Amino acid sequence: MPEPEQTRTRQQLGDFAPKMVSLTEDVLFGDIWERAELSPRDRSLTTLAALVATGSADQLPGHLARARANGLSDTELKELITHLAFYAGWPRDVRIRRRKAGPQRLSRQAGRMLEPQRLLNPNPGRQ
Repeated sequence: MPEPEQTRTRQQLGDFAPKMVSLTEDVLFGDIWERAELSPRDRSLTTLAALVATGSADQLPGHLARARANGLSDTELKELITHLAFYAGWPRDVRIRRRKAGPQRLSRQAGRMLEPQRLLNPNPGRQ
């Protein structure tokens, strides 16, 4: 029987986690990425958004290359990352700063604006 192709997943995990290799190659890339319900372009956008939002920088180069192969331009990729900075980076940054500086360093109004219930319903009197 011929040796299996040395994919990046197989190189990284190899014999250490063969089931993870199988799930990644067969289920994730062999099934999920091939489903017709989302285009490969949309899957790349979604995947990159998740990776950027979770700070998974190690996986970005491979998925950026895949996104380009799936039709996204460098301009679109830069715009995606810029857009995500406001939703993934800044809220986390503000939360960290609030913890480090204490609430007295931020205005009460700014702190209230960042409360989860206000983010979900910014105008509580208006439904």
